[in-house]
Amino acid sequence: MRTGRLAGPNYLNAKPLFGIVVGAVGYLLLSIQSPLRYTIPVWMMLALVVIPALIGVSVGAVTILREGIAAAFWVAAMTMLTYSALNMARIHGELPMSADPGQVFLACAIVSVAYALVAGIVSAGVNALHSRLRGAQA
Repeated sequence: MRTGRLAGPNYLNAKPLFGIVVGAVGYLLLSIQSPLRYTIPVWMMLALVVIPALIGVSVGAVTILREGIAAAFWVAAMTMLTYSALNMARIHGELPMSADPGQVFLACAIVSVAYALVAGIVSAGVNALHSRLRGAQA
């Protein structure tokens, strides 16, 4: 009986779940204050480098390098996408604006996806470095 890729022991483990928890807690702590209250360089370092790097390390080295990199990318990208979309919606609700709602939605969507891509790339890079240092197979 063929079970497919999802049933493989390297794919279904608790490490991606641990990365989701690390990302959720990290972005939850970051969202205690508005990004406007942090200085922009501090917020960018925390949101786009530190938390994704922690996610990449927490996903950890798996037996096959590609699976770890993919898991780190998607976990970081999805947690950042959720954080940035919710945070932008909150900030938009606090600021008085007269812009077209469609344009605001499109701008928030583009920025959220861009942030998610950056976070995913950082997390995947850290995971690849971490996996190579631990001796994972390509």
